[in-house]
Amino acid sequence: MKTIVALPGEGIGPEVVDATCELLMGTGLPLKILTPAQGSPLPDATKRAAREADGVLFGAAGPSTSPVVSWLRWEMAAWAGVRPLLEGASVNTADLSRAHRIDVGDSGLVTVVGGKLSTFRRMARDVADTLCGGRSVPPGIGAAAPYLVEWTFDAIARLGLPPTVANRLLSAHGDRAPELTSLILQDTSLAEPLVPNLEPLAVEAVWAVRGEMARSLEDVLDRRLGLALFDRDAGVRSRAPELVCAELGRDVDAEVRSYLATIRRERGPIGTTDPGPSSFGKAPDERVRR
Repeated sequence: MKTIVALPGEGIGPEVVDATCELLMGTGLPLKILTPAQGSPLPDATKRAAREADGVLFGAAGPSTSPVVSWLRWEMAAWAGVRPLLEGASVNTADLSRAHRIDVGDSGLVTVVGGKLSTFRRMARDVADTLCGGRSVPPGIGAAAPYLVEWTFDAIARLGLPPTVANRLLSAHGDRAPELTSLILQDTSLAEPLVPNLEPLAVEAVWAVRGEMARSLEDVLDRRLGLALFDRDAGVRSRAPELVCAELGRDVDAEVRSYLATIRRERGPIGTTDPGPSSFGKAPDERVRR
């Protein structure tokens, strides 16, 4: 008899997990499926059940269930995300995990198959091109026009800065690169990397607030620059808190504390404590499927 702990999560998660459990039980295999209570932080009884089980099935994550995902990933070290890959897209596994295809159904519905978070700009560009009937979307989405590329490289060169700065601005921000370059013209220190050996520049932290409507340090470090994907502490040690708080008119220490509290909630196993209990969704009673 094998035991599986099923945690529905939220959104479509409960529906998906329930259907999956029905399929598993229909196989006739000797399975016992438990659905203990959820919560934030995850109840100790649920953690204990997950540790003792042969496997854990998690549904769909959302804003309230990220602590569950974090606990499974960072403390249990038992995480496997399932997403579609394109068959035969590449023999290189790194390329295979990023490849995507745009399909258009008979009803006109556009579907993106494959891809991943780190290629969302490329997928968005291809969807926009498809919606425009195959005609390439003019600058504004995707690459900058040639004259903007030339202007950006010339402006960066006049400042005595390396062309890698222009390359970064153009590759990450397309036709908005001249606007970031103008900020560097006012303060050349903004051309420096926020974190040594990582691509994001200091100017991008400023631009995230001014041009991309970022409203918090977390917004900038995690969603706009993705620094947390490389090093969860890197952004906090950089100039980002100072630059972001100057734009938002907030206290640096308070903003950093708020950001670290979020990290603690999501990645409790780093040795910190959760800020306090709360609940999310509907916590199902424990039940057993035999």
